[in-house]
Amino acid sequence: MEKPATGHPSAQVPEEIWREIFRLCANSRTGPATFNPLEAPVLLTHVCTQWRLIAHDEGKLWTSLRTHYPYPKPDEWHVQQLLDWLHRAKHEKVSLHLEQTYGDSEVSALFQVDAPVERFMPQVAEIANNLTNLVLIEISEAELASLPPDSFPNLESLVIPTKYWDHSQIVAFSEAPALRRVALGPQIADPGFIPLPWHQLTHLLEFEETFKRTWECLTQMTNIRYLAMMPPRPAKIRWEWPGQRAVINSLESLTVTLWDNYLYHGFQARGISFLNRFTFPNLKNLRLILSSELSLSTPLYWGVTQQFLEILCGYKMLEYFSLSCAYLNGMEILFEVIPTVRVLDVHLRNQDPEDLSALFEALTIVNDGPLQQHPLPHLRKFIVDLSTKNLCRSHRLDAAEPTRSETIILSLRNFLTSRLTEAGAIGEVFAIAIYGTDATLIQPYVSTLDDLVEAGLELEVNILPYDIERQECHCSRWWMYRDPELKDWKEVLEMARVPSC
Repeated sequence: MEKPATGHPSAQVPEEIWREIFRLCANSRTGPATFNPLEAPVLLTHVCTQWRLIAHDEGKLWTSLRTHYPYPKPDEWHVQQLLDWLHRAKHEKVSLHLEQTYGDSEVSALFQVDAPVERFMPQVAEIANNLTNLVLIEISEAELASLPPDSFPNLESLVIPTKYWDHSQIVAFSEAPALRRVALGPQIADPGFIPLPWHQLTHLLEFEETFKRTWECLTQMTNIRYLAMMPPRPAKIRWEWPGQRAVINSLESLTVTLWDNYLYHGFQARGISFLNRFTFPNLKNLRLILSSELSLSTPLYWGVTQQFLEILCGYKMLEYFSLSCAYLNGMEILFEVIPTVRVLDVHLRNQDPEDLSALFEALTIVNDGPLQQHPLPHLRKFIVDLSTKNLCRSHRLDAAEPTRSETIILSLRNFLTSRLTEAGAIGEVFAIAIYGTDATLIQPYVSTLDDLVEAGLELEVNILPYDIERQECHCSRWWMYRDPELKDWKEVLEMARVPSC
């Protein structure tokens, strides 16, 4: 390695010290590294020859990369830069995030003419045997179609939030022996299209298939612990569920998205059918995402409501329950069938003050008077998302409606005071986590809780990353930011940031 001039101060610093400093620079990032010359590690290679040689030789600096390129493929210079980056990682585990853009319109690959160009993903797969995390956004399926089943021997996590492909079969991940976590956009989450090693998966997101495919795949998932899905869609050829229920012992967390339904006030017949055909004896976390209103007290829908409540009663180990819908009616009925819940997570997307007040009142402990109630006796944490479905709309809680604002804040304080008192009596704490896309909309709530925080209330405030210009948020997927099971799987949050349209 070329040494600096003897009189230069850097000549007195041992190489290992520089390596440690460089590693600290890399660890200070909050996300993947990029080709940005003003940031580490690329910046470190532009200072002097000594630094460049050390940086190129330090594999830990090159363990992550996020880059994008225009359609139809990156130019030769960018491809070589990408391959050089992967080479420098040596034997370190690598996380790679690739995004393809299509000009100002950023239209999907489905609407692009597939140009006869050399593919770069085969070159990546050949070099990056140590690739453990892979995110592909709007990458053409042609880039993957030619890859053999054993292309990614050390891949542990795969995220593909792409919206449209032509559905040529892709087998590149079917024999990945280390693959455990997979997240796919629902439009491409077809088991016949992307076969996966189902028996070894522990996490699977956005699964959406026919009844038959769902049965075939889920019954193979003997190690699945986390599943997020939409109810199976009707098939062209009618297929009846087998007579027996399938028992999935390993599943601990289930998210069911009913986003596309406007019947039965949030219930889907196919969703109920799915839940009735599978038994999850060890389920601890359940999240329901509904398109509109969840009405549990409307006689017209009592038949399907009764089925739904019976299913919930069967989850005896439930500790975490989450609900996202526009409106909620009959919540006291819901709380009666999930008495073991310790964490309640709610997002009422329309943010109607009356609904929020009703929710807080239904959760308030009342020990005296004719209307005594003690809902969810084990509840120790409440999570509320105050984001509105339409982020351009003014929040309902503002100075223009002081009476309604005072009502909702009073009901919130009564709820938290009752829970804080109960938890304190047995030596425990109570916590509330507030999420939102705009700090100014959360402040009216937070500013009234100072005395409760002094009394022991644990308060957590989280601002969701939303870019109005790029529309970087999919409102039906905000739950991903609140899900405790996804805290250590940061790559999957790309699915929440992909625009819905």
